[in-house]
Order: sequence, then C-alpha cells, then structure tokens
Amino acid sequence: GVGHETPPTPQLSENGSMWPSRWHRLREEFVKSRERTFLLEKMWKVMEDPQSSSFASAWERCMCFLIGVSIVTALMMTANKPFWNDISACMFEVAVEIVFAVEIFTRLVACPNRMRFFRNPYNIVDILSALPIGLRVIENFRVITGREACDIWCSMLRSLVPVLRLLKFLRHFQQFHLLLKAFAVALEALPIMIFIYVLIMMGFTSAIYIVEPADNVESFMKALWLAIVSMTTVGYGDISPSTDAGRIVVSVFVFASSMYMAIPLGIIGNAFNDVWKDRDHILLMQKTRTLLIQAVASSHAMLVALLIFPSHGACGPCIDLKEFL
Repeated sequence: GVGHETPPTPQLSENGSMWPSRWHRLREEFVKSRERTFLLEKMWKVMEDPQSSSFASAWERCMCFLIGVSIVTALMMTANKPFWNDISACMFEVAVEIVFAVEIFTRLVACPNRMRFFRNPYNIVDILSALPIGLRVIENFRVITGREACDIWCSMLRSLVPVLRLLKFLRHFQQFHLLLKAFAVALEALPIMIFIYVLIMMGFTSAIYIVEPADNVESFMKALWLAIVSMTTVGYGDISPSTDAGRIVVSVFVFASSMYMAIPLGIIGNAFNDVWKDRDHILLMQKTRTLLIQAVASSHAMLVALLIFPSHGACGPCIDLKEFL
C-alpha cells in the first residue's frame, strides 16, 4: 500500500548465512590483512616463540649464551689492566653488536604489526643494545685501558654496554611479567605507605636538626642525610649524632622505621605470593594477549576476527573452548 516501504532484502554471504554483506566485506579485509609470506611467519615464530620448533629453541639458547659471554667480556674490559685489550677484543665487541643489530632488524621485518613493534619495551632495549657500535665508530674502534684516558664516549661505552646487554635477558624470562603483576597489585596500597614513610622521615629529621649542635649538623639537608642512612640501617659513618639527645632520637627512629618497613615489604611479598600461585593462568593470559596483539592491529580488526567464526544459535558468531584451544 501507499506509505509502506519495501524492506531491504538481506544479502547472503558465501556460506549462505543471513549476515549482512558488510560483515562479509570486513571478513575479506581481515583475511587479506593476515596474508603474509611463509618465510616471514617462520622468522617471527623463531624470534618470538622458542617452543614453536627445535630451531627456535636452539636460537634462543645461542642468543642467551652470546649475551652472557658478551656481558662478561664487557665487564672484564673495564678493568685498568684487562687481560684482553688488543684489537681482537674490539672486533669481538663489534661482532656482537652487529649480531644484535641483525636480530632486531629481522624482528622488525618479520613483525606483523610495525606500529606496536616500537611500543614494545623489549624491542627498545634491543635497539639500544645495538647502538654502541656508533660510539665505537666515534672512538675509531680503539681499545682504551685505564679510566684516565677515557672521554665521555668511552665512559658511556664502559658503563652502559653491560647494563643494556643485561636488560636483553628480560625477553627470555617469562616470569618477569609475574613481578610486574605483583607490583601492580600492591600499587594500590603503596602510595599511602610511602607517604607515611616520608612523613616519619621528615619528622625525625626535624628532631635531629633541633637536638644536634650546629658544628655537627650544619644544615637541614645533612640532618636529612643522617635520617636516610639511619632508617635504611646503612650507617656510612660520615656523620653521626654527638649528643645524648641525638642518640636517643636516632635510636627511636631506627627502631620505628625498621618496624614500619615490614608493612610495605609484607604487602609486596604477599602480592607476589598470590601472583605466583596463579602464575600458569597469568602467563597463559599474557601469551594469548601477545599473540592477539601481534595478529590484529585494532579493536575493529578484533571484532572482525571473531565474526569470521561460524554462528552458534542465538549467541551469534562465537567460539567454544575447544575451538579456542
């Protein structure tokens, strides 16, 4: 009749379902975005998943061994009279950094998501660990023994290279995520604990500054330094209370701060214990999240990825546990 519009005829997809045609187009876009060469897929699995093949496991072991050896050699070369200080030592360091550069370049080429590649802190560490080769070029690949002959670039090489190479090990420790998870759980209670800790420190600092004579504690900052080394039970000995009142204040301060420190440390320890008990579930979630992030570039693509699975009754496109595994 007049005034009634004819409803649009639903368009069928290839499998005959009643999905709108736009879902079919989105599905095709997702499939095309996942079309990558077999070689790049294999390279990515070797780099990121040591359990994917025996070659990937061997590659991880070799890299861990190379990183460990390079850390030891870099530390030995910082001595005033290193046992290995000829040109071969510099060549070994350059070869190690070339291997690191090739590794991170291979990861970049094989990475399915280039934008997220530079957001990964492990990749940033790998890039930084390969950069010292530029400093060696500035130093003309010369081997310098003794700190007196070192300039700023040489000092950076000696101090930063072992640290950066040690940080490369974090990629090979899955349990590192458990430590981060424990700190995230304890972070809710830590701010107020830290505030009270600082409040106690400043209160006893004021007391030390009042009771100690000026010839012993010249400024408030020196009183603060005495409070810090006392509450951490370090006691460098460069400054100490000289009056009976000062000794009493510092003694009470050391006892109170030691008792209070047990509270935040207990919170962190208990959080790590809870996380460790649930470590299998947390590591599985982390692995799944990493794989999904590598597979899709956005939440829009994630929705399309779920829609490519067949429909199961009223729930629409969904997958069961067996299909997920």
